[in-house]
Amino acid sequence: MTTNEHRSVLPVPELESGTKDWNDGNSGNDVTHRKRSWWYSTLNQAFIIGLVAFLGPGMYNALGGLGAGGLASTTTWNNATALLFAMLCVSCVFAPILINLAPLKYTLAVSACTYAIYAASLYCNSKNGNEWFLVLANAINGIGSGLFFATEGAVVIGYPEPEKRGRYISIWVFMRNLGPIVGGAILLGLNISTKGTGSVSLNSYAAIMSIMCLCPFVALLLASPERVQRKDGSKIVVTKTNAKTELKRTLTFLSSRKVLLLLPIFFTSWFYDSYISTFGATYFTVRSRALSSFLTPFAGNIGSILVGWILDSKYGRRSIRARYVFVAIIVFQFALWIWTAILQSKFDKSPPKLDWTSAHYGRAYAMVFFWNLEGLAFQSFLYWLTGTLTNGLHELVHLTGILRGIEGAGQAVAYGLAGSSASKFVHIGLAIGLVVVSSVPAWLVVREVPDQLNHEQVLVLPVGVNSVEPFNEARVGETDADDDVKARED
Repeated sequence: MTTNEHRSVLPVPELESGTKDWNDGNSGNDVTHRKRSWWYSTLNQAFIIGLVAFLGPGMYNALGGLGAGGLASTTTWNNATALLFAMLCVSCVFAPILINLAPLKYTLAVSACTYAIYAASLYCNSKNGNEWFLVLANAINGIGSGLFFATEGAVVIGYPEPEKRGRYISIWVFMRNLGPIVGGAILLGLNISTKGTGSVSLNSYAAIMSIMCLCPFVALLLASPERVQRKDGSKIVVTKTNAKTELKRTLTFLSSRKVLLLLPIFFTSWFYDSYISTFGATYFTVRSRALSSFLTPFAGNIGSILVGWILDSKYGRRSIRARYVFVAIIVFQFALWIWTAILQSKFDKSPPKLDWTSAHYGRAYAMVFFWNLEGLAFQSFLYWLTGTLTNGLHELVHLTGILRGIEGAGQAVAYGLAGSSASKFVHIGLAIGLVVVSSVPAWLVVREVPDQLNHEQVLVLPVGVNSVEPFNEARVGETDADDDVKARED
């Protein structure tokens, strides 16, 4: 890899004046003096990306928490959503090609605009029964979401110091889940008197759409990688190449051993989502769906924070913590699918309409709650695991794009299945089979998680591939004297 492929910032020892020398990202010889600023800290960047997630996908999840997007017809919703995730799959995997052409914050801002378009289509469908706009908006949002998630994931994993990655992923997930909490509270307030079934009020969509419109503007507050100031002094590696090279890199990453082993678990991780969405729309009243939209994100926060805390804990070896978390998540998922099958069998015999005053509402909603806890815990773990493969930001754009893209492929299949006439037990049986098949290869990657945090760590690629050659980001600018100091400190 040639040195001119990297535009990056490397902190050097602090000067007496209280300033630091920073490479300006264009030349190794040009140096500017810039004081440390909280605004450019990795913690603040985590809050900014969390706020963007709150306004965009967070509000999207608030509508999704209603079941079928709050619409009366689950078939229309499921088929349109299957298209959304099919487009997301393609967009996510090839997002690095587009991201490479523009700064991260602009890519994030443009892709964030598609969430408001999506909410507008739900409004029109609920009001006029307009289906073509719903389908078109889902396709547009699928493309936009692919770019959004690839960019967002790279920032969440690539900006923080490696030893803080789990905690900062938790901040991001927590703030993203505040979206459906706040959005769910709004939806509950607007629909609290609707005891029957059907779709939510039109004002529900208007309120959420208004909040989504703020998302692109907040995305523009994100700092460029060159300006981010890590506390440990390490820099973020940014690579600029052409579209042909980016396509080659995407295919190269897809063919690497660890990524191939993780593809099945990526595909499986969100397979439950379409089932739970259809379940709520089928069996819950409108206000019960609104209550579910409000309460369920708390489960996700519990799951993500717990996983982040365990993974970043100082107790025990890092590799052992990763194994325990993975096994716990898989076992919990098996238990949930068994619970789901038992409950579905009872509801098939006597389909209920459950208001929150109904005797069986608590039992049915508890399943939804724990699925969300497991799902977001799983997401936090997969992003953390992906972050153990490399520390280079550009590589993480590819990896998070692949992660979310393959997840999208799984969701497209799951929503297509939910929108078909297939039995719910086909969905449940397929999901259990996927968990079994995907857990084995994923375990091979989990057991190789290193105990030591290594700033030099890179993804292991096939022999002879040089397009993503390891770049020693921690060693650049260090001297033998630095090694002597470290040796004395140790």
